[in-house]
Amino acid sequence: CPIVPKVDYYSSMFLCDFIVIFLIIAGHQRFSNSDSVQDNIIYRYIQGSSSIDITPILMLLIQFLLIIVDRIIYLKKHVHTKFYFLCFQFVVLHLWLVIIYPIWFQRAMPTNWAAVSIYIFKSFYFMLSSLQIRNGYPTRILGNFLTTRYSILRLLCYKLYCIIPFLYEMRVLMDWMFTPTSLSLTYYFMMEEIARNAWTQKCWRITYGRSPTKRAKNRGRCERCKII
Repeated sequence: CPIVPKVDYYSSMFLCDFIVIFLIIAGHQRFSNSDSVQDNIIYRYIQGSSSIDITPILMLLIQFLLIIVDRIIYLKKHVHTKFYFLCFQFVVLHLWLVIIYPIWFQRAMPTNWAAVSIYIFKSFYFMLSSLQIRNGYPTRILGNFLTTRYSILRLLCYKLYCIIPFLYEMRVLMDWMFTPTSLSLTYYFMMEEIARNAWTQKCWRITYGRSPTKRAKNRGRCERCKII
């Protein structure tokens, strides 16, 4: 029987879950009792109204909790727990979108583009999770999938990832909490900063190596105006 290689699908699963968050935010009005402009969250915020539909807020909180639990299972490499967690998500998703949503809001799921999009990306998530359960978790799981190679495109994507509020800090904190380490939290953050700066400098060195400049030569105006 051939040995199936252990592939890390977590980055793709996280991307699907992250897209679901944006779909909930973009289509929050589809999960309320009215489609009028006055029920839009942004409109209510501009008007100074304090009454906001709780349904999309709860959906966002639940999605964040699912991402956190999935990260914990990933760090612990518990395949059986991942299987039960996948079954739980599968049942809850179908109960909400197929049964509860049409009854509660008196709308069919296919008429809601946000619900259909969420279902599609969650289906991709279920497929990737099934592959992860079948193949098992790899031995080495720490690190960021963007920092496995060096390129200016990966550097830009990593910068965008780091500017998302609390995402980088939460990832480092969870890595420290749920993986064996002899470092304190402060030194763990310092280690992550050292690794991040070293990887960033390596990306810049490769970029400069592809377009070298002469020594003691002033940088061009276009290059000095770049903001990265």
